[in-house]
Amino acid sequence: MTVRSLRMRLPRLALPLLLAAATPAAAQLVVEGLPWGSPQPEVRSRLEGLGWRFRGADQDGDEVFGGPAGSRAVAMLAEGRLVSLELEWPGTLPYVRARYDAATDSLRRLLGPPRAQDETGSTWVSDGATLSTWHSDGADGRPRPTAGLSGMGPGAMHELLRRSNAERAAPAGARLARTWVVVDAVLFRSDTSQSISLDAAGFAPAGPGRYRARMRQDWAFLRRLENGMKYAAALLELEIDCRATQARVLRATPVFARRPLPVALPGDDSRRWNAPAAASPESRAIRRSCELMRGGHPALRD
Repeated sequence: MTVRSLRMRLPRLALPLLLAAATPAAAQLVVEGLPWGSPQPEVRSRLEGLGWRFRGADQDGDEVFGGPAGSRAVAMLAEGRLVSLELEWPGTLPYVRARYDAATDSLRRLLGPPRAQDETGSTWVSDGATLSTWHSDGADGRPRPTAGLSGMGPGAMHELLRRSNAERAAPAGARLARTWVVVDAVLFRSDTSQSISLDAAGFAPAGPGRYRARMRQDWAFLRRLENGMKYAAALLELEIDCRATQARVLRATPVFARRPLPVALPGDDSRRWNAPAAASPESRAIRRSCELMRGGHPALRD
């Protein structure tokens, strides 16, 4: 099969995409002109040649690249060869939606109708590979509105299963123990979280109406440090003032695969007090935590 690689430049968006073959029915779905199974040196050389800046490798050896305005490329490798490539472009809601619409329309013209489509994404399937365009308004757990293009080659699902099995077999590390009690799924520190839990055995009085406490915040989507390392949760050491319904983060440690990373999350060294509005989810989380720590919640008496 003869494959011709295309880098489509959409009007005013300059969105690099994929490739197509001679006919949609024979299309081989790849991203940035990189065939599935390409060796790691070739992947890095190709992406850097297209303007992506190598930032580092994560816990699984996947390579992470940065681009303009917070854009990112992640190349997933299995035994040193490419099995998946994901590109992300954060921005304003109008920018994200326009980027998604332009990419999806262009792919529809190249490849025909998508195999699956809903209000947030479209997916094409060919010869064991998938290509998806998607967009998020930031309300689903991502820090910002984001448009993305995700390509998965024939070996991607096998590699994901291997990693999942390895994670389940790993030591517990920061696994939630029975002493952790879910406080709420709330907005906290200006990010959408999946859930926030209080370590019911890990708090102590710090003064009249104040407590030093430990909480765990879990997000719905993976996040990454500047060097590419990924995390899906954070262990928070806080001081909570129950009388003023406010809290301040003393340290935030990222967690991935039930293991904390040996770094602190950036931006958490100010130790400023945060007094959220009385009707806000943040305020509710603080009040519920205070109930737990004062012993007035049934979860601590069971």
